[in-house]
Amino acid sequence: MTIDRRQLVTLFIVNIVFWTVNQALGTMLPVYALRLGAEPAAIGNFLGLAILTMPVGGVLTGWLADKFQRRKTFLMLATLLNIPVIWLMSQAARLAKPDFQP
Repeated sequence: MTIDRRQLVTLFIVNIVFWTVNQALGTMLPVYALRLGAEPAAIGNFLGLAILTMPVGGVLTGWLADKFQRRKTFLMLATLLNIPVIWLMSQAARLAKPDFQP
């Protein structure tokens, strides 16, 4: 089985774009959340959960790609869904706090 050079370049470009967005959003998230009123413990819990879900998402994505064999469709769908989500994140004025007190 040989791998086409064009496929490797495409895979590299896609991964570098996702990595860049992740690095930009991930490093600014604690600052952004603090300005919106989040507590440091809640930010740490969220980041820990986000890091835990990354390998799960990778395995699930690989499974879906093998099952449906529509890799380009998944890639375009993920890109199109992430654009409005990131825009909506930028529109938040404050973080919702739970109504209950432990």
